Amino acid sequence: MAGGVIQKRVHQRRNDGNIIEITIHGFCPVPRGSQTLPMGPSQQYPMPTYNIQLGLSEYVMEVSGTYGAYNSNVVVMSLRVATNLRAYGPFGRAEGTSFTASGRVVGFFGRSGELLDSIGVYTA
Repeated sequence: MAGGVIQKRVHQRRNDGNIIEITIHGFCPVPRGSQTLPMGPSQQYPMPTYNIQLGLSEYVMEVSGTYGAYNSNVVVMSLRVATNLRAYGPFGRAEGTSFTASGRVVGFFGRSGELLDSIGVYTA
């Protein structure tokens, strides 16, 4: 299973004139020797990039994945994004303790250093 970075910013203009923006950005470690893109201030963790392109009528319904120990830190090891139309991922290594956040996702929050320490969702 591939590891790496997932990142996508989506803007959508609604009928009421509001613009909705969703940004997904996550890091998962990968072994050296994979096709990679250096990221982070230390560029210690080379990672491939994955893009999730949501359709106009597509919205995120669930974020799930795993977390576990990596270099003495607890980090997000894998991420999977499920929409009303399909699932994307998992990105990263699906090892460790699993988590799931369900509901119509309207935003994300989290904490990171060189890797993604935590991720959460805002739901409507």
